Amino acid sequence: MLETRWRRLNQLRLRLVVAGVASLAAFGCRDADPQGTVLRADDFRSTEPAVAGGDGPGWSGAKPMATRELRRDEAHMNLSATPGNPADPSPTARPTDAPVMLDALVGQINGQPVYATEFLQSLDARLRANVEKIKIARDWQQESARIIYAKLMDRIRDDLLLAEARSTLTPEQRQGLFEFVNRLRDNLSSLYYGSAQLANEKLRESEGLGLQEKAQDELDRELIKMIVTKSVAPRVNVSWRDIEREYERKLEEFHPPPKALVRMIRVNPANAEGLDAVRARLDAGESFEAVASSEANEFSRPSGGLIEKTFKAPLSSAVIFGPKDLNERAQRLETGQTVGPFEQGGRVVWLHLERIDQPPPRLLEDAQLDIYFSLREKKFNDETSRFLNRLLKRGSFSDVQEMTEKLVGIATDRYLLGPR
Repeated sequence: MLETRWRRLNQLRLRLVVAGVASLAAFGCRDADPQGTVLRADDFRSTEPAVAGGDGPGWSGAKPMATRELRRDEAHMNLSATPGNPADPSPTARPTDAPVMLDALVGQINGQPVYATEFLQSLDARLRANVEKIKIARDWQQESARIIYAKLMDRIRDDLLLAEARSTLTPEQRQGLFEFVNRLRDNLSSLYYGSAQLANEKLRESEGLGLQEKAQDELDRELIKMIVTKSVAPRVNVSWRDIEREYERKLEEFHPPPKALVRMIRVNPANAEGLDAVRARLDAGESFEAVASSEANEFSRPSGGLIEKTFKAPLSSAVIFGPKDLNERAQRLETGQTVGPFEQGGRVVWLHLERIDQPPPRLLEDAQLDIYFSLREKKFNDETSRFLNRLLKRGSFSDVQEMTEKLVGIATDRYLLGPR
């Protein structure tokens, strides 16, 4: 009987503390304890209530800062309280020494509280997988900090955009949102034989969202798309002069340089048999590539001695090789011509210019649409960034770095130090 009373007292205290934390969050209080509320065994010996003031469920005649005694009505299974001191627990009763951690309030975004459990839930699979994949705790924390910071920034961005979008809606448009959500729910249900219950179950299994949450998520995406298009698109203009300047800036890209395909054979003069074989096969008219693939060649034998080099025309001023004497010989080659043998770097060398590839240029008339869409995308992204920065300056949210540090600390306790 005493144990039952003790357990119910603990549960009631927990409910009161949670109510206090939630009320602080509801008012967007920046001074609320972001570390979470921790109850220890000693807290239950206090004669003061966890939250003072007001009547609440399970209390009768409660007054601010008054001490209360709990009693159990056996007939109706209700809890009631009357003023007085709580009865002392049995000497043999021992509360647990371990603290009880309630959900931690780590900050706020646009006046909405950010709770650790709710936030980390969407990252649960990734964080757990990284525990097995990343064996060093510090590395796990660094990777978790990166993931959590990115998720926080995404949430701040989306929340600010949604708040901006909703602030621009007319009363008629606001009413239309309910119909839009209902249509989304019906469409999602139709994918599961029209069963809302089946759709809800399958969506929770696959995406971790219920039917209503999925429909709300789709609505939020549409609102974000709407406000970005409405606020950014009018600022994005690409003129013909912009296209011309971009074409001139990327002239080499639209007029690619030629590419020389040169093959080389290098033979050790000590390899007399190899030298004779190379000379004989070249004199017989065998292809240079085939001869360059023979055992006697010491230069890039698997590719048949091939060198590919882009250059600015003409070939006579191109840099194909580093050594000056070798490069000068290559500059004088005509397509299909072979020069050699000659000595270079202690080897007997032959050079052959197989061909020069010249990709066709893209004229402005052919490239203008690609340039237009490329410039438009870049300007759209730039204007979107400026729009978001303006929202960030006006928005209200806790320091992102501090929230990240708190969430990483809580995640460390839950995934690294706690039971896996």
